[in-house]
Amino acid sequence: MHSVFLQFLEQVARSGGYEPAQTCTTFNLAKSPDAKGVLPGAVYGIVVALNDVEARILEAEARDKKSLKTPLSKIKKISLGQVDAIPIYWGKDAAVGFRLYRHILDKNPKTGCLGGRFYTSLATTDLLVASLPVNDFVAFEKYVADQYPPMLYNVKASNIGRFS
Repeated sequence: MHSVFLQFLEQVARSGGYEPAQTCTTFNLAKSPDAKGVLPGAVYGIVVALNDVEARILEAEARDKKSLKTPLSKIKKISLGQVDAIPIYWGKDAAVGFRLYRHILDKNPKTGCLGGRFYTSLATTDLLVASLPVNDFVAFEKYVADQYPPMLYNVKASNIGRFS
């Protein structure tokens, strides 16, 4: 199902005029010792397939944590074949993979991260994660979030205690 999510993200990119980029390259340390531009930046998404009861539980937990960005009534679900998924979070990453780790697995809640580990309602759920390098990752992140508003905000300094 995660590959279907990646294909969905590629289709959204193309429909918005963004070109998915290669996820591999040739790199020469002698010519570029600072490693800038090894790969293009990427947009990543975290989605989850929940039944109606589970989705309402997540929504209530997000309200309690003061991290609800988009209520369920305004969420545009993503069709992944036989499953509909809720977009939880969209982000961009110049160093592909690092921010995703911080959002999902970091053991200390930090401002600017999703704090996925701290949602009881997500503890036993499969999160679908995809990262897509694109030609303009900054603009594409905004585009995909406008098309499919995410459910959750990052942890804020003012509510960090709700994530421990």
